[in-house]
Amino acid sequence: MSRRYLIRLAVLLSLIILVVIVVLELSSYFNQPSLGVISYPKQSLTKSSLSTKIKLIKFYNQYASFSYPNGFVTYTSSKPSGQVLTSASFIEKGPKELFLAVSILDIAGGSLKDNNAYELRLINPSEYQIKSEVIGNKSIVVSSNNTPTTFNQVAFLVNANYQATMALSANQPTSSNLVNLFKLVVSSWQWRRKILSKNATNVDK
Repeated sequence: MSRRYLIRLAVLLSLIILVVIVVLELSSYFNQPSLGVISYPKQSLTKSSLSTKIKLIKFYNQYASFSYPNGFVTYTSSKPSGQVLTSASFIEKGPKELFLAVSILDIAGGSLKDNNAYELRLINPSEYQIKSEVIGNKSIVVSSNNTPTTFNQVAFLVNANYQATMALSANQPTSSNLVNLFKLVVSSWQWRRKILSKNATNVDK
């Protein structure tokens, strides 16, 4: 055999060996456990422990302030229309399974029964459960859906003729982690001082 032929053969064998090594390395890489996947712990979390695990971002306007999880981004915001003074919604980055919607309304009657969203839930007990809960040392009316495959809770916050709704929805069944996340966000709510009535509470310091 000529020297040139032997050199070509050696180079070809080297390339074949290199390809085999690369294939084996890639196979090992893709078959190993995935890295960087974030999941909620399975154990129930208290408000204090949850707040240490989730970084919150403060949001405020002329009416109120509240905090939402760092893993959310602004999805929509709207200008005043009818009873709605302002509204904004936030969606979870990545899987986009969590959705937070907040609206502030000016309702002349000042009663929850004058709130269409509340009234809709009140007259449909088969779909929604309404009860008063203590969240962040405040008594708040909360609506929960009765659908087993999805999560939806809405908090109704009242200050004289101003009312706010905070809704957390998830494309997954109800869990203690979702309930605690909802309570963490709702407990951060504060009405702004300049719109508060004389007898109102929850003032920003």
